[in-house]
Amino acid sequence: MKTVKKILDYNDDGKIDSKDLKDVILLPVLNMLEYIKLDSDLFWILAGIVICAEVVLEQQKEKGSE
Repeated sequence: MKTVKKILDYNDDGKIDSKDLKDVILLPVLNMLEYIKLDSDLFWILAGIVICAEVVLEQQKEKGSE
């Protein structure tokens, strides 16, 4: 789990939040709009990271509301 947090903590502030995902989410969107060209493998790696990050953020949100 520490490795996943280290990967998802894009700005190295010790927390996984929306600031970390801003650039990672932006890249696939720019690729779909054909503003930039991403390799297919890189695109799916980024998509997987975003999905994992959403799961982590949801779990943190649920833990905080208890």
